[in-house]
Amino acid sequence: MLTVFDENSESGFLYFKDAQLIEVNTGKLWGVHALGEIFKWQLSSYTLGELPMGIKRSLWDPLDKLVEQFAGEGAGAGLIDLAKDVQDEQSSSLAPSFQLDESSPLTPLLASLQQLAGFQALFQEESGSLIKLFGKSPLTTLSPDWFDDFYKKVDAMSEGLGAGLLLEWYMELELCRVWKFNYGLYQLILLADLESDPDDFEDSCRSLIKEVVQ
Repeated sequence: MLTVFDENSESGFLYFKDAQLIEVNTGKLWGVHALGEIFKWQLSSYTLGELPMGIKRSLWDPLDKLVEQFAGEGAGAGLIDLAKDVQDEQSSSLAPSFQLDESSPLTPLLASLQQLAGFQALFQEESGSLIKLFGKSPLTTLSPDWFDDFYKKVDAMSEGLGAGLLLEWYMELELCRVWKFNYGLYQLILLADLESDPDDFEDSCRSLIKEVVQ
């Protein structure tokens, strides 16, 4: 959800799902009428949030086609740029996973992890970069910079994050749990849902890795 504010503190809401603009609302206006109204504004600020439950799709045309009729009005380019940034970020999280070579030591591990209840995504950390190996991240903020800041917070809390033999640490976020562990020389980031019990999940991971190594 992209929330935009004009100079008079009026607010408008642009709702995205799977990198598509699906609905717009401001006041009593919805859909294309709300989008047209927001295009008249002089934007002052914006925030990003999660898509609320219950939002029904009324917009089906691509963003470029939707805004053609409002070109040159008010906020115009600024609003388009913000909306495209949201789409690009979501498209990145939906992008196909990196294809592992069959000879990679991670291939059998990944094949097994995908079967774990609660597993969402697996990333490899290498030279300060994150490579998505499999899955779909529920975190639109997932990036090397985001993890740099995250690591700093984790380091400050390291004594309280002991998580058994398998993991260096894990932390529960609003949308998922983020786990970091070593697999040989590989530094891996694993995302799991909030439904699975963390202790059971760790035990399953430990057993799985032991089987893969053997």
